[in-house]
Amino acid sequence: MRIETNSSTRIYKDNLSFENLNNLSNILHVGNEAKIKAYSILVYNHEKGLSKSIHLTIKNMFNLNTYYTNYAVSEAKWNKSSNVELNKMYIDDLKQNINHREKSAKDLTNKIKFWSKIHTHIIDISKAIKNSKSLPKNKYYRPYYFYMWDDKIFVEANYKNKSIIYNIYDFEHALVIKKISKLTNKLNMIKRGIGYQKQKLARLNTSAVKSCFGTKKLFKAQHTLYNEHFEWKEDFYKARHKTIELQGLNTVTQGNACVK
Repeated sequence: MRIETNSSTRIYKDNLSFENLNNLSNILHVGNEAKIKAYSILVYNHEKGLSKSIHLTIKNMFNLNTYYTNYAVSEAKWNKSSNVELNKMYIDDLKQNINHREKSAKDLTNKIKFWSKIHTHIIDISKAIKNSKSLPKNKYYRPYYFYMWDDKIFVEANYKNKSIIYNIYDFEHALVIKKISKLTNKLNMIKRGIGYQKQKLARLNTSAVKSCFGTKKLFKAQHTLYNEHFEWKEDFYKARHKTIELQGLNTVTQGNACVK
């Protein structure tokens, strides 16, 4: 759980000396680099291979005091726990989306089977006429009914508010074939999307929970909004190292919880 400060001191840059400004810039850089390193150790399970605790490791690696070490490790732990919970939400949403798409794919498959049966029946009729054989029995595929009138085959479509009579040739090429083609294309798109989502689900279940320090939106912008990569690197660096928070209590005078 994150606790907000109930007291603070505002510092303005124009009231500081050049030396103090450099010191603050260095603190921001080193503190945030320590946080990123601590997060990497926690996420990729490098903590098991440490000879010392993660606090002492970060403290010695970046030559920090207790206050900045607490900041780096605490921020890394909070970031990791937050991302783990977000990852669980992403996985649940992805599973629901996959189930919904699989249901849609099943419905489309049934529709394709229905129209394929109609198409097969039309082909059987065409073959019988071509070979001068007896026509197959007229069938009813709701709402389409095949019948013969004046030695010609027609299809009557009985819709809710109207009825339409098709010539069998027009019915096949203007409706049946187009329906099958459209439904098949849609089914293939859904199956392809399901495949991509299952790959993404596998990655979320197996890969480490990553975090983008400096905002994910800005990271993606390097390829779209910036003409010069150097300009993006400068903005991204500022976003990664712009803030630092010290954890503790101003009522404590000694120990790790002390903030001066």
